[in-house]
Amino acid sequence: MSTSFCVKSRLAAILLLAFASAGAAAADAPDARELLKAARAAQANVDWKFTGHLRVGAGSKRTPFILTISKGVVRYEFQDTKDTITLRMGEKDTRLEETKGGKTERVTTAKFDDPVRDTSITYEDLAMRFLYWPDAKVVDSDAIVGQSSWEVDIMPPAGTSSQYAKVKAWFSKADNAMMKMQGLDAANKVIREFTVRSGMKRDGAWYLKTMEIVGPGGKRQATMFELDDLVK
Repeated sequence: MSTSFCVKSRLAAILLLAFASAGAAAADAPDARELLKAARAAQANVDWKFTGHLRVGAGSKRTPFILTISKGVVRYEFQDTKDTITLRMGEKDTRLEETKGGKTERVTTAKFDDPVRDTSITYEDLAMRFLYWPDAKVVDSDAIVGQSSWEVDIMPPAGTSSQYAKVKAWFSKADNAMMKMQGLDAANKVIREFTVRSGMKRDGAWYLKTMEIVGPGGKRQATMFELDDLVK
């Protein structure tokens, strides 16, 4: 048997295996709505408290906060102003609240496009509404920061007031953690991107360490969301 034939046979076998694997992955893809439901439920099953900070661009200025996640409630307590932003994740929707000067008010859609603390993050991003949008489908399977993940396209319901015409999100197959999110406009252009850059291990468990948020200002004005340590 010639060397050329052996090489061609091996290449053919590899291509057949690749096609078979792709077909199997597509066939095994979960219902996207179940993925979103599991991601929502995950917030209700953790009890975490971390110190962390926000940092914009290459500057050294940090905005410190304490992040608490417990029973579906996510709370950011900013240490410089003592203001807080609280996300309450319900069965069918979320409620975002902001406390300033001791007064708590619900954050309405009129404020959703506004940046949080002069960062690339908007109030709509913190509201996580896209996890409840019913028009969702798994479109691919990718590796994000070394994690095999499902890529999901999520469309807002008709009449929804949102800066995003579509959200693309990647969920880890191992634990359903969101590894990446893109918000796209009506022209299908990415206007904001969240990507997990690193993790950390504490008490035998893995947690998010660093997430990069790139908005309209591009990489030079990217916001780094960094968790420092677990509070016991």
